[in-house]
Amino acid sequence: MISEDLDRVYLDRTRQLAEKNALPEVFQTLFSGGMQVIDGSFDPSLLGKKVGYLRKRLSTDAWADQGTLTLDLDKAFPGAHGMFTAEYDSEIDENLVQCLKSAYPNVEAEALPAMIRQEFKDYRRIKSVLLKSERHTFDFREHVPADWSLHAYTRGDARLIETAFANPQFHFIVSPQPIDSRLGLHQLLHEVGHVVRYKEQTPEEIARESDMRGKDKMTVSEKKDLVRSERDANAFALSHLWHFFGPEDMDIFRQLSYTALLGYQRK
Repeated sequence: MISEDLDRVYLDRTRQLAEKNALPEVFQTLFSGGMQVIDGSFDPSLLGKKVGYLRKRLSTDAWADQGTLTLDLDKAFPGAHGMFTAEYDSEIDENLVQCLKSAYPNVEAEALPAMIRQEFKDYRRIKSVLLKSERHTFDFREHVPADWSLHAYTRGDARLIETAFANPQFHFIVSPQPIDSRLGLHQLLHEVGHVVRYKEQTPEEIARESDMRGKDKMTVSEKKDLVRSERDANAFALSHLWHFFGPEDMDIFRQLSYTALLGYQRK
């Protein structure tokens, strides 16, 4: 009973912190895919500016089938500093194939490769990501084991409600947001934070967390553990991003982190 009371206190304090620091409610609704009536006190143009700010990319050029992309953060994101480098190709690796086989058991084996190719035609397999400035380096492969893969969307029309996720069973990360945008970078580093946590957990602990994420309703203890997991992943992302981005960007990254936390609080 004492333990449950402590869990409730933790959740209540986290909720209050998230409500204070999250994006305004109109943006929360947009990210969740819902609809909201905007009253006269809100300037609709701010919505478009914020969305454009989050979705702006380092380059508008189309990604080739394979290659290495090296871009200066400051040229697209004023106040940022450092270089972004990503090595990529168009391969659909076995991690993703095995997951989709499990997700679509009724699809005939002969038809599956064509279905996967069509579904992921605008994605690229990201072999490495490097953010480097004079004071810090973030190396994707330093934190994510070699047997994990990353597939990222590369077009500029990604829906805001699409968020990245890490699958510990099949060892892959999927980013439905371009990873050369502010939103995509924040989500990617958040998911890397989850992978770092998975490396420290037992298989039983990983399975328990995966089960919790699939529930519509959780116990107080489960919700506390899941919220803590999200906070840890947020902390990992922010601890690296601040080395490359200025105060305005970091304020947005924190708001994004707290906005996502509110969603877990409401489950």
